[in-house]
Amino acid sequence: PNEDSAEIARKNGIHILGPIATEQNLETYKFDVITMIDVFEHLNTPYDVVHLLTHHLKPGGRLVMVTGRTDCYPVRLVQSSYWYFSVIPDHIVFLNRKFVNWLKTELAVKSVTAIPMCHYHFKTKKFLRELLWLWIWRYANPNSPFEQKAFFKLPIFNRFKNLQEIIICTNWKDHYFITVHK
Repeated sequence: PNEDSAEIARKNGIHILGPIATEQNLETYKFDVITMIDVFEHLNTPYDVVHLLTHHLKPGGRLVMVTGRTDCYPVRLVQSSYWYFSVIPDHIVFLNRKFVNWLKTELAVKSVTAIPMCHYHFKTKKFLRELLWLWIWRYANPNSPFEQKAFFKLPIFNRFKNLQEIIICTNWKDHYFITVHK
């Protein structure tokens, strides 16, 4: 974990097992709750890690994860160009409802729930601004990887010809709050 955060945790009586959850450092432990907040998207073998952590839950224990989701509207709109995928290069794996349903069948647990969420408070004006920006980036931006609609080739849209990068959106339910209940 982040060393500064780990030090704060230690000062508050939390025992840090190590930077990586491996079979070697977990074999003697069973947990009531395990959390992975914004960790899943960094894993090389996400199913293996989730399976391992679920194995180390006590009966009735819970694995709580928060991670980005690929089945939200902005991702459907701009696909792999969405900021969460393209701006942060160490985000290498993502979730959608289909994967969550698959987890339900693969893990020997009572339930797996996934609730769409946003890290930030919803603000209507910001939401509308981000939506408009995503639409402009997708349809009016000549640098967009998508085919341009004829309407958006009108001279009025020339102002977007230098638009290169996609906006970082903070007002969408582009994450899942997932609970695996053993």
